[in-house]
Amino acid sequence: MLLKNIIEEYMIKTTPLQDRIDPNTGKPKALQHNENDAANEKRVADALYETQGIILHGYAKYSPIDYWMEKDNAVIGFAELKTSFIKDHQFAYLNARKYVNLQMAACGFNCKAYFITQRIDGSIYICDVNNLQGEVKIVDRGLDGKNEREPVKAVPLNSMYKLI
Repeated sequence: MLLKNIIEEYMIKTTPLQDRIDPNTGKPKALQHNENDAANEKRVADALYETQGIILHGYAKYSPIDYWMEKDNAVIGFAELKTSFIKDHQFAYLNARKYVNLQMAACGFNCKAYFITQRIDGSIYICDVNNLQGEVKIVDRGLDGKNEREPVKAVPLNSMYKLI
């Protein structure tokens, strides 16, 4: 698929927040991944392949890392992908749990760890986790659960490489 098609023909697909909430409890559904999320992930995978020759291989749903990356029949890294639906927001957030797991895998396999973010406007940014810039913050989604309040790195988009 040509990069032009990736950019123009299938843009980011959103799922309204209310569709991710269980109407009986008012809390997020246990597994929030849906067909729109899968389409967004495919869009990023296609863009990485078309622009860099990198193949993203996904892990199972509850894995601590989203992907391992292949180029020229070699493992070149591990990656976390976050898609943001917040318009005009200039930061991407990588939580401490994902950061630690990415770093451990990259260290153990002698390769890189990457943070990828896809934005509501369709742009895709990527950066090496070892070179993360930004401020450490605490996010709190106001919901019950151990991971609803946690430390994150607020990475400015202008410090990341814009893939498309």
